[in-house]
Amino acid sequence: MAFVIMWRLVIVGFPFALLLIVPGLLCARILVGLIRKTREEHNKADSVAEQAISSIRTVYSFVGEMKTMTAFSSSLQGSLKLELKQGLVKGVTIGSTGVTFGVSAFLTWYVSRLVMYHDGKGGSVYVVCALIAIGGLALGSGLSNLKYFTEAISAAERTMEVIKRLPDIDIYNMDGEVLQSVSGEVKFKNVKFAYPSRPETTIFQDFSLKVPAGKTVTLVGASASDSGKSTVIALLESQPRTNFVCDFHKIDEVMTAAKTSNAHNFISQFPEGCDTQVGERGVQMSGEQKQRIAIARAIIKAPRILLLDEATSALDSESERIVQEALDNASVGRTTIVIAHRLSTIHNADVIVVVQNGRVMETGSHDKLIQEENGLYASQVRFQQIDKATEEEESISTLSHITNKDNYHSSHGSSRRLSLLSRSNSANSVFERRVGSKKDVSVSSFRRLLANLPVLWPGLLL
Repeated sequence: MAFVIMWRLVIVGFPFALLLIVPGLLCARILVGLIRKTREEHNKADSVAEQAISSIRTVYSFVGEMKTMTAFSSSLQGSLKLELKQGLVKGVTIGSTGVTFGVSAFLTWYVSRLVMYHDGKGGSVYVVCALIAIGGLALGSGLSNLKYFTEAISAAERTMEVIKRLPDIDIYNMDGEVLQSVSGEVKFKNVKFAYPSRPETTIFQDFSLKVPAGKTVTLVGASASDSGKSTVIALLESQPRTNFVCDFHKIDEVMTAAKTSNAHNFISQFPEGCDTQVGERGVQMSGEQKQRIAIARAIIKAPRILLLDEATSALDSESERIVQEALDNASVGRTTIVIAHRLSTIHNADVIVVVQNGRVMETGSHDKLIQEENGLYASQVRFQQIDKATEEEESISTLSHITNKDNYHSSHGSSRRLSLLSRSNSANSVFERRVGSKKDVSVSSFRRLLANLPVLWPGLLL
């Protein structure tokens, strides 16, 4: 419309409109980048806060409140600087709308020139100026809301990443082969493996292992080394599978799983039984109780293959015995692969595999391997027996020392008590003798007192 009425005025005013559009677009682009970086910095601060809150008992126990607050404050410094930059860019964006006043002044001068020297009509000039002014005001008000659009774009980027992300394994795709039944047999054949973080260290070199279906196989080896025991479990867990989902089961199935895992006794002692809230990560339960709950969850899932990595390493002897009974019950009829450090807990295993430096060195039952006196398994059993005997001797000597110390204090205290008692008896006897001697003295009476004090007679008579 403005082009039709007065094209000269529109052509002159159009470049000035770009002064509003171009800076706004540039500022919007800069804001998107700053907001994205700010979100990343906020994620760092959120991770610090989440870690502190999830481990609040540890933080409080070690008096780490100030250290945690300092770490959280330091993680916010980066986002603070970015927020200041955002404020500067937003201020420039909003301040750029003030260019409209300069544009209006210039157009007023140019319009006067058109009317004076180019026969411009006042009505046409007014209409064109009104159209330009309305368009400029609309554009200026839109630029003030530009920050909200940039924040929405930045927030939507993360959402769209999650929506568009395609998992490597599509559990809803039924085009592949669907296994109707899993026998439970596990086989490693000539496996060579190294962790990506340590490619120079080879964990497995020509590693081969076969685990028969329904049998319990225990992997043993030197601890705190790259023998490869835990790597076997890690490789099995990395295979395609569906994530664990808490399905709805009947209460009878839950109770059966709890009894099998020896968890029913302490569950029944909870205020609300199975409906008791145990806190985040089971903070209100002991380590033994959490392990038995984990075993119950595995039982109710009814897996064909059960993987146990140092399941009783953090328990005392009594708790280990209870949990080991639960593990024995859970492994019945299932292919079970166990990694154990305490060899006393694996005597009932069907097959024991000794792994060293990523290779299978010995295989057989406990009775078979223990007969090989120079074998690795027999040597480890002897070493653990010696360590256990040494610990028992140290505990017995410590207990006897404490007992002797208590007996010394007890006997010393008894002798002191006897001495005090004898002193008390002797003192009592002396006192009794003194009292007995005083019994021979005549007892004082009022008559005797009056006889000895004649001076008091007149006063008494008055």
